[in-house]
Amino acid sequence: MVSEGLLDCYPLDSRAAVWMDSFLTKYADQSPQLADASLMYIAEQEKMDTLFTLDRRDFLVYRLSDNRTLTLLP
Repeated sequence: MVSEGLLDCYPLDSRAAVWMDSFLTKYADQSPQLADASLMYIAEQEKMDTLFTLDRRDFLVYRLSDNRTLTLLP
């Protein structure tokens, strides 16, 4: 799917690790997974406002740095 252009893969660098550690600490009461933090970091960096996830419960709680929620699909 990546080679066909249907999905993009984004790199996670050392800045991502610091950001994700802060995210995991902030939402510790939700028991976020590393995958959650990764998706939120990428959404933040790429200025995305829509996310495909089956984990609606957690992603309805998570906020971007400007306190916006993401539009969730499906």
